[in-house]
Amino acid sequence: MIIGSYSLFGDYVSVVKVHVFAVNSLIKKLLERNGFQLELLTRINPIRPDYLVYKSFYMPDKLAKFLSRLTRRIPLRKQFFMSILVVANKVN
Repeated sequence: MIIGSYSLFGDYVSVVKVHVFAVNSLIKKLLERNGFQLELLTRINPIRPDYLVYKSFYMPDKLAKFLSRLTRRIPLRKQFFMSILVVANKVN
Protein backbone atom coordinates (compact mmCIF):
# COMPACT_ATOMS: atom_id res chain seq x y z
CA MET A 1 0.00 0.00 0.00
CA ILE A 2 2.54 2.54 -1.11
CA ILE A 3 1.84 5.43 -3.48
CA GLY A 4 4.95 7.03 -4.91
CA SER A 5 7.28 7.72 -2.04
CA TYR A 6 4.52 8.16 0.54
CA SER A 7 2.81 5.51 2.62
CA LEU A 8 -0.95 5.41 2.91
CA PHE A 9 -0.66 5.07 6.66
CA GLY A 10 0.94 8.45 7.32
CA ASP A 11 3.86 6.93 9.17
CA TYR A 12 7.45 7.70 8.30
CA VAL A 13 9.72 6.43 5.57
CA SER A 14 13.20 5.58 6.82
CA VAL A 15 16.37 6.88 5.18
CA VAL A 16 16.95 3.52 3.50
CA LYS A 17 13.53 3.69 1.78
CA VAL A 18 11.98 1.00 3.97
CA HIS A 19 8.40 1.81 4.86
CA VAL A 20 7.77 1.41 8.58
CA PHE A 21 4.27 1.20 10.00
CA ALA A 22 3.08 1.29 13.59
CA VAL A 23 0.93 -1.73 14.38
CA ASN A 24 -1.91 0.44 15.69
CA SER A 25 -1.83 2.51 12.52
CA LEU A 26 -1.95 -0.63 10.39
CA ILE A 27 -4.96 -1.99 12.26
CA LYS A 28 -6.97 1.21 12.43
CA LYS A 29 -6.35 2.60 8.98
CA LEU A 30 -6.09 -0.50 6.85
CA LEU A 31 -8.39 -3.01 8.47
CA GLU A 32 -11.10 -1.14 10.33
CA ARG A 33 -11.65 1.54 7.69
CA ASN A 34 -12.12 -1.13 5.04
CA GLY A 35 -14.57 -3.26 7.01
CA PHE A 36 -12.28 -5.99 8.34
CA GLN A 37 -12.14 -7.52 11.82
CA LEU A 38 -8.72 -8.51 13.17
CA GLU A 39 -8.34 -12.20 14.01
CA LEU A 40 -4.57 -12.56 14.47
CA LEU A 41 -1.61 -10.22 14.48
CA THR A 42 1.86 -11.60 15.11
CA ARG A 43 5.43 -10.66 14.28
CA ILE A 44 7.33 -13.13 12.09
CA ASN A 45 10.78 -13.52 10.53
CA PRO A 46 13.15 -12.74 13.40
CA ILE A 47 16.42 -11.13 12.38
CA ARG A 48 19.84 -11.17 13.99
CA PRO A 49 21.32 -7.69 13.72
CA ASP A 50 24.25 -8.71 15.89
CA TYR A 51 25.47 -11.10 13.17
CA LEU A 52 25.36 -8.27 10.64
CA VAL A 53 27.31 -6.00 12.99
CA TYR A 54 30.03 -8.63 13.44
CA LYS A 55 30.23 -9.18 9.69
CA SER A 56 30.57 -5.43 9.12
CA PHE A 57 33.87 -5.61 11.03
CA TYR A 58 35.12 -8.12 8.42
CA MET A 59 35.10 -11.02 10.84
CA PRO A 60 35.25 -14.53 9.41
CA ASP A 61 31.81 -16.05 8.97
CA LYS A 62 32.30 -18.79 11.56
CA LEU A 63 33.47 -16.32 14.20
CA ALA A 64 30.57 -13.95 13.49
CA LYS A 65 28.06 -16.81 13.79
CA PHE A 66 29.66 -18.00 17.03
CA LEU A 67 29.57 -14.53 18.60
CA SER A 68 26.00 -14.07 17.39
CA ARG A 69 24.96 -17.29 19.12
CA LEU A 70 26.63 -16.13 22.32
CA THR A 71 24.88 -12.74 22.30
CA ARG A 72 21.49 -14.46 21.77
CA ARG A 73 21.85 -15.89 25.28
CA ILE A 74 22.01 -12.47 26.95
CA PRO A 75 18.99 -12.17 29.27
CA LEU A 76 16.37 -9.52 28.43
CA ARG A 77 17.86 -9.08 24.96
CA LYS A 78 15.39 -7.43 22.59
CA GLN A 79 14.40 -9.49 19.57
CA PHE A 80 13.65 -7.82 16.23
CA PHE A 81 11.28 -9.02 13.54
CA MET A 82 11.12 -8.18 9.86
CA SER A 83 7.44 -8.83 9.11
CA ILE A 84 3.98 -8.80 10.61
CA LEU A 85 1.43 -11.50 9.84
CA VAL A 86 -2.15 -10.22 9.92
CA VAL A 87 -5.25 -12.40 9.57
CA ALA A 88 -8.59 -10.59 9.26
CA ASN A 89 -12.19 -11.38 8.29
CA LYS A 90 -14.48 -9.17 6.24
CA VAL A 91 -17.37 -7.89 8.37
CA ASN A 92 -20.73 -7.78 6.55
